[in-house]
Amino acid sequence: MHPLNNLRVLQYLTGPLGHSDDDKITWYHHWLKQGFDGLEAKLQGLDSSFIGGEAPNLADICLVAQLFNARRFAFDLTAYSTLTRIEAQCQTLDAFTQAHPDKS
Repeated sequence: MHPLNNLRVLQYLTGPLGHSDDDKITWYHHWLKQGFDGLEAKLQGLDSSFIGGEAPNLADICLVAQLFNARRFAFDLTAYSTLTRIEAQCQTLDAFTQAHPDKS
């Protein structure tokens, strides 16, 4: 999933393209749903703690960042139990908690 929450991308929608903030959120939620639906389906039935097995990898790092930003833009994650389970497992590790954007 491309990080479409990038400020440069979002500002282009509301700046030069002239879309409203509501349009921007609708657009962003559309692409989140496309990506999360595909990823959730691909990982359905995953019995490991992380995407790649029993240790986190780059995919887990990217997932945690995408879920953080999805929440930042009020995207409903209820349908993504596998993704949020993996995220919760990641958050049990010091490296993830220390890197959390809310960490001061």
